[in-house]
Amino acid sequence: MHVPFFYRLSFVQARNTLLLACLLALATGSYQIYSDFCRHRQETARMIRQVMMMQVESAALAAWSLDIAAAERVTTGLFQYLPIKEASLASDTGSVLAKKVRPHSAPGHLSWLAEKIVESRDFSSQLFIEGVEEPIGTLSFRVDSNVIAASFFDRTISNILASAIPLIFLSLILVLMFHYLLTRPLFHLSGRLAAIDPEKPLQEPLEIPAGHEHDELGLVVDTTNRLLSKFEQTLEHRRFVEMELQAAETKYRSIFDNAVEGIYQTSLDGRFLSANPALAKAIGYDNPAQLMAEVTDIGRQLYVDKNQRNELVEKLMHDGFVVNIETLFYRKDGTTIWASQSARVVYDEATGKPLFIEGTVADISGSKKAMADLARVEAQLMQSQKMEALGNLAGGVAHDFNNLLQIISGLVQLLLMKKSPSDPDYRYLHEVNKAAGRAAELIRRMLTFSRKVDAQKVPLNLNKVIEEALRLLERTVPKMISIRTSLTPDLAIIPADSMQMEQVIMNLVNNAVQAMGDTGTLTIETENFPVPTKYIDTYLELDPGDYVLMRVTDSGHGMDEATRQRIFEPFFTTKAPGRGTGLGLSSVYGIITSHSGKIICYSEQGVGTTFKIFLPVMNGEVRLRLLAEQDTTPISGGTENILLVDDEEPLLEIAGDILQQCGYSTCTARSGEDAIEIYREHAAEIHLVLMDLGMPGMGGKKCLEILREMDPSIKVIIASGYGSYDITKNPRQYGASAFLSKPYRLDILSRTVREVLDRI
Repeated sequence: MHVPFFYRLSFVQARNTLLLACLLALATGSYQIYSDFCRHRQETARMIRQVMMMQVESAALAAWSLDIAAAERVTTGLFQYLPIKEASLASDTGSVLAKKVRPHSAPGHLSWLAEKIVESRDFSSQLFIEGVEEPIGTLSFRVDSNVIAASFFDRTISNILASAIPLIFLSLILVLMFHYLLTRPLFHLSGRLAAIDPEKPLQEPLEIPAGHEHDELGLVVDTTNRLLSKFEQTLEHRRFVEMELQAAETKYRSIFDNAVEGIYQTSLDGRFLSANPALAKAIGYDNPAQLMAEVTDIGRQLYVDKNQRNELVEKLMHDGFVVNIETLFYRKDGTTIWASQSARVVYDEATGKPLFIEGTVADISGSKKAMADLARVEAQLMQSQKMEALGNLAGGVAHDFNNLLQIISGLVQLLLMKKSPSDPDYRYLHEVNKAAGRAAELIRRMLTFSRKVDAQKVPLNLNKVIEEALRLLERTVPKMISIRTSLTPDLAIIPADSMQMEQVIMNLVNNAVQAMGDTGTLTIETENFPVPTKYIDTYLELDPGDYVLMRVTDSGHGMDEATRQRIFEPFFTTKAPGRGTGLGLSSVYGIITSHSGKIICYSEQGVGTTFKIFLPVMNGEVRLRLLAEQDTTPISGGTENILLVDDEEPLLEIAGDILQQCGYSTCTARSGEDAIEIYREHAAEIHLVLMDLGMPGMGGKKCLEILREMDPSIKVIIASGYGSYDITKNPRQYGASAFLSKPYRLDILSRTVREVLDRI
């Protein structure tokens, strides 16, 4: 850097010194001038008085003698004093004896000064002589004050010049002295400082100029060296801090860029200030720069619920932070994702003003789906457990109720056997018997729901069952309801019970008709439904395989979700009292489940309801047992002895009566233990045992095992109103000869007894 001469320290110091000296000289000179002025003024007045006193005596003699020559000598004598420019001598009569005027006067440019020095320019003095009291004449003269002022001014200027010239020489000497003593070393110091390496400031310490080891310049150099040393230490610390900061920045930048969760900073008005790649990827953008460039209004462009952004900001302003706020975001392609968002407001520490919002976003779409799947599986499990529990309850109720029905039905059948059709009571007894049959059918439905009754499965074409069921329903379905079918011609064959399938169709159609009222459209569709991989729907799962799908759709009023979840529960109904038992759909559920199928219901209020039934098709060489044709051979009796075992006394009496009417002899036991004792004592006399399964004590199954141990050739017929035991499925496997389901008809009882007794 070049420093102009007039700005150099040597010149400035010399100038300042000179100015100070000038000020001091001015002060002292002014005082000197003022003193000279006062003294000169006094001397001028004294001089004028002396000049006049010197000429007064001569002037008086000249005026007394009227000597003109003497008078002229007097005026000439006055003119010896240069400031006098006019002088005259007059007699007492007023006649001028002599007068003299200086031809040239001093210039008048110093009149301002002359007025200060000489107060009056005209002087006169009356002349007296000894012995004469009256004045004899007058001596007068005029002083040229400009001459006096010029003399004073010239002397003052001479004094000023005499003082200024030494000061000028002093200033030059000071400039040179300061240059060599101060400016030059400073320039040298400045050059050394400019040449210092910023990375190594103390590589070559500054040297103190010669002769300045103990003065201020030496102190400056020493201090500068110490500052450079501290600067180098600070520089080393700064390098270390910068390395730490760079490492920390790299570390946190890596965390920011590689975090699995989205991280962002946004302005309060909804613009991205920064975002990491995870956030950009989650929202469907290639990189953060594209996200920040294209998303200029977060609330409008990303939030599915536009108000949630405003609510989030309000909560942040109120609480300062939010944690795990679930938000539904739009992605770039228009799809949506669920995200869990946590954020806080960053404030200005000085003013407390909110600056921006920063937070994290975690994509929880997978966990939301997993939670939904878990809820669905839990709902399915709860539904399955509930249906199982209700099924067990239904089975238990069916057992007790079947015993009661057996008593009612048996007694009525005994009375009918004793009455002729023309008897007035016959009609009433027949109606009671029909009512008992309907009650038995109701129990059978309950057992079907609880899967306690085995389906009689045969190879079946579901289309034919649907067509047959619709022919039966033509007269019961209102004519204003349109029934449409769409049946696949080459529908796969399923292993199913035709009567139970018919019951399923009739129950679903009746349900749909009641939901539609007098008008509407009922659609029944079938199709082949192959499932190559595991099929998962909202309400069901299907293992891989081939299925037949039957879809029953109505245009009724539909149902809400709470109702839909309960429609397969026994005795649950939305119909008015007297219009339904609540077992229709529960029996449908039981039948489909017993056929290894699945049934689901879709419904929406005001739209309608659709039932979907998936039934596995027949595969391989599966052989199904055909339903046995009803035996219509006449009832025949015998003379054998039969042991009746049941804990219900009325059942023992009814069975005993019918068998005795057929010619048999009977003995009874109220428990399994009693039956064993009786058989042990009378085994040779007992040809057949008719035994209930559900008895107190050891029960029928254990009793049968003991009887078989006692006599492996024993003939036993099992009768039960509860079909949960394995023995009912294959009685011969457990040593029983046959199985009768309560309530049974008396003719079937006698026919079964005869059939078992006739076996070899």
